[in-house]
Amino acid sequence: MQLKIPVHVGGLSALSFHGVAHYLRLGRENLFLFSQTGVWVPKWFNEFDWGRGIRVVKTSFLPGELGIKTYQYQGAEIRYSTVERAILEALYLAPNEIDIMECYQIVQGLYNLRPNLVQTLLEECISIKVKRLFLFMADKAKLPVLKHLELQKIDLGKGDRSIVDHGKYDSKYRLILPSELIKDV
Repeated sequence: MQLKIPVHVGGLSALSFHGVAHYLRLGRENLFLFSQTGVWVPKWFNEFDWGRGIRVVKTSFLPGELGIKTYQYQGAEIRYSTVERAILEALYLAPNEIDIMECYQIVQGLYNLRPNLVQTLLEECISIKVKRLFLFMADKAKLPVLKHLELQKIDLGKGDRSIVDHGKYDSKYRLILPSELIKDV
């Protein structure tokens, strides 16, 4: 905050802050911070012992300020992702850093997503993988937000995307996904 570095709490950490994370983690859970590509985080920040793991994700797959809120805590301003942005950030890290099945379990409970924000995030998102994964999971979970989205305005790219090796193919969203996720689709 003092250095005015545009980083925010995102992904699973923001979802936990909103109370929609699926698992209660005991112990030293990583704190996910997101920044745009090219944002410099001081060396001392990365080397300081914060009492938990800090993972700074530098990416520009979403616009910098879209879906970011602020929270005042003991005189400090903490920037964090809205639920709508945070689930996309979690999907960005899946399956390598966040379990894809956990992401789906979180999506299943997201019945109050704001359609206008989801629409804008999906239109502005440059990750085909993230957009397809979100739409697949929202469709599978029968989220109400899907009725309000203008899917023709969302670029879903061309060709297939493989999320995992040796998975099953979903022809609607052209994704190769874990077998357990494809069941009953």
